[in-house]
Amino acid sequence: MTRILVDPDQLRSLSTRFEQVSQDLRAVAGRANASWSNLDLIVRQKAAIGGQVSEAVNRGHALAREAMVKANYLLTKAQAFEDADGQGAASLPTIPPHKNQPRWWPPVYILPVPPKFGWRDLLPGWSIDDILRGVPPILPPIFIGLPIITLPLLPRPPWFPGPKPAPQPEPVPTPTPTPPGPSERHQPQQPTPVQPPTKTAPTPVRLDPKVKPGDYDKRIGCVKYAQDRRPDLGASGKGAADYITKFKDKVFQVTDRKTNLQDKIAVGYAIVWPRGHPSLKGTAGETYGHVAIVEEVGPDYVVVSQAGWGKKTSMKISRTQLASLYVIP
Repeated sequence: MTRILVDPDQLRSLSTRFEQVSQDLRAVAGRANASWSNLDLIVRQKAAIGGQVSEAVNRGHALAREAMVKANYLLTKAQAFEDADGQGAASLPTIPPHKNQPRWWPPVYILPVPPKFGWRDLLPGWSIDDILRGVPPILPPIFIGLPIITLPLLPRPPWFPGPKPAPQPEPVPTPTPTPPGPSERHQPQQPTPVQPPTKTAPTPVRLDPKVKPGDYDKRIGCVKYAQDRRPDLGASGKGAADYITKFKDKVFQVTDRKTNLQDKIAVGYAIVWPRGHPSLKGTAGETYGHVAIVEEVGPDYVVVSQAGWGKKTSMKISRTQLASLYVIP
């Protein structure tokens, strides 16, 4: 059976691309509709392409919604694959090491036993008289091929010249150290301290403490509340989701589930929901998006304040839920 390797991070990256395509399609459809609406009535009647423009705008919005559905599907599947992988790895048994490991023994070579010789075999044909006289009749063939005895070397006579000594390298003069001055003589050398690497934490954004989310519209007041709570956000265009395009140079997403959110997000950051987000279904935010302000940051969650979400003026967002949202520092 064929197996396919699935990388959850690649699925999340593809989901982000689909979401960006959805936003671009919505932006193109909105610009086309706005351009057609800004034309003079007489010009539009002469062009007689109002039906075609309306059909093109509707197709753009339909493609945007389909792209957002694909993005949410990939994000959900990435989380499911990651959870299944973690459960499968935890269920695998640990294999203990085998105790009876085979041992390697060097090869053993059996040498043949040399034959035994007596002194009579070494001296064939010799008699006692020949040995006493010290003159053997012939050199026995057994002594042919015996090793030659090497005499030790005698010491060299004093009058015989010896080998020439090898040339010695000239010694390099050692520089004389300069004595310390009067001011340096009494100053002990201090070791240079090693500074550990510092980790830069995100800088909190200054907020207006007088602004309360309960004072704004419970259905569509999220943008007005965010502008008053954090004045540097400014106008959003036609909806809260347009903040993503406005701050495209510094907006970011946190898709790594192991990231410590306290290293990425600080109090005062803005959290933006894009158009068509599943959590905004059935509300005005499905068309315009949603924005909230970070009030508290934990290792794997953030707490935001908001308006325009009914009576829910405060909400806790987990790290997994934050992966499909956008953060504006």
